Amino acid sequence: MDIHTLTKFKLQTIPHTAAMDYQLRFIDQPLVGVGISTLQKMFSKGIELTTKGDFNGAIVAFRSCLQFVPLIIVSSDTMMGVLDALVKRLVEYITAMRIELERKRLVAAGSQDMMRITELSCYMTLCGMDNAHKFLAYKNAMNGNYKIQNFITAAHFARLVLDLEPTGIFASKPDVITTHKKYF
Repeated sequence: MDIHTLTKFKLQTIPHTAAMDYQLRFIDQPLVGVGISTLQKMFSKGIELTTKGDFNGAIVAFRSCLQFVPLIIVSSDTMMGVLDALVKRLVEYITAMRIELERKRLVAAGSQDMMRITELSCYMTLCGMDNAHKFLAYKNAMNGNYKIQNFITAAHFARLVLDLEPTGIFASKPDVITTHKKYF
């Protein structure tokens, strides 16, 4: 029983996050079986949750993925580049989810501070996300600015939506382009 207890430990990976529980295995096996492909699967799960609108679940998925990064052994510069790019995307998505959760909290609380809600929408557009998520952020910021009669900024976000047209995300929705052209 003592040997079993001594093989367990807690690992604090990043400050202000929950510690991870691990159990040591045999000496010839790796301590933790996490590779870059596992992290990419965890990241894609967070992306799916973001697309579905489950921002709480997405932020948990992104944070858990980020917690595993210090445990990966990198064997080449290519893997290091892939891991670095993944960490940057994780940070961007975590920031975007935190902003969106705060904005939704203000809206749900019935806040009359439309300027702050619109400001958070604008901040979210600065996060580096996939084009489909950028479109939703731009659309949200454009609608918020239009509601508070900030037409110049609303036109700017309409222009950013139109700039996404060459990426092909509007192939199934041709009316989006005509709708946003009238604001620009």
